[in-house]
Amino acid sequence: MEVVGGFYREISLVPEINQMFGSGGRAAAILSKITNDITLHTYTNNNSDIEEFEKKYSIKVNKIQRDSSVVFSYFHPLSTPHILKSESFQPSIKVNGDVVLRFGLIEGDAVVDAKRVVFDPQTWKQKAIYSINGSKANNLVIVLNELELAHSTSANSVIAQAQELLELNKAEAIVVKRGVKGCFVLEKNGSKYSIPSYLSNKVTKIGTGDVFSAIFAFYWGVEKKHPSHAAELASKHVACFCESGGVDLDYQKIDKLIPINFESFQPVTIFADQTGLGKRYILEEAKYLLLQFGITAQVEDTLDNLAKYKNPILILGETFRNLITIENQLKKNKSKIVVFDASCDDWFKGYSKPENITLVQDFTSAIYQIAWASAQ
Repeated sequence: MEVVGGFYREISLVPEINQMFGSGGRAAAILSKITNDITLHTYTNNNSDIEEFEKKYSIKVNKIQRDSSVVFSYFHPLSTPHILKSESFQPSIKVNGDVVLRFGLIEGDAVVDAKRVVFDPQTWKQKAIYSINGSKANNLVIVLNELELAHSTSANSVIAQAQELLELNKAEAIVVKRGVKGCFVLEKNGSKYSIPSYLSNKVTKIGTGDVFSAIFAFYWGVEKKHPSHAAELASKHVACFCESGGVDLDYQKIDKLIPINFESFQPVTIFADQTGLGKRYILEEAKYLLLQFGITAQVEDTLDNLAKYKNPILILGETFRNLITIENQLKKNKSKIVVFDASCDDWFKGYSKPENITLVQDFTSAIYQIAWASAQ
């Protein structure tokens, strides 16, 4: 199987991350855990980085020189990254093969000619038209997110957009990644499938889309699974990736994962101290991210009335510092409650945590946990 995609440095401030992966690198790394026949085609300007990667994952790498590094820098994993890159555009990578996973690239392009191809454009700035650069495929599936889909079509609904893109590409299927809502699959015969996301205790967000596309490409392209089956397996692998925090997945957990099936979201209530810029930033970021999922939130800055709320609750515990007060209030409420606090090991000392409460030390995981809690 051939993978063509970026090999980039990824940096996050909170939590602290500094790693060499990128879409192509991560896809190849995770595929190396389930098959020995992987070749990565990518640009690189640092032979020591790519050689270390090549050795660690036992992957064959076709290296094409670029003139400088590409770096994705995040404040936190759900923030919009700052991308450091050269303005020069490298000659296209040409790839032939039986099964190819083609990612969009920042510093160049990939022209692919293969029997079975999965194309993940990785950008909303150009329409997701696979053949526009001369690429060919006997069988093609487009895997992309909702934003990329919306910018590639003129229709108004996800189904109509997927149908339009499927016809433009003459594809076998369109797979739309929808984050916390799972994914949607439309086949050329008109069959439609909604695939759930799966619950994980923590969410390692950077790279989830890469993992999804890689696993889908393997099961659809190599194993010849039905697109909906391949998408379901990809969704499960993403949950395991989120849980593990890396490409070494616990495959024993795949069949035990809990699907999140829902039609809509309940509103949530966020309890947060709003004094000071830092506390206010965390609150506004939480509200903004939930709104991107379609979840509305009201805000309370005191815990006095916590017991009366029946809808799901997110407590930004880092903004409050009186644990005894919070814990006493929490005991009075039986709603689904997610508490975000990097020091939550200090909570509920001396007695067991109530079952309706989830303690989360990571901001990204807290946002996903409250989103899942609000699913109905």
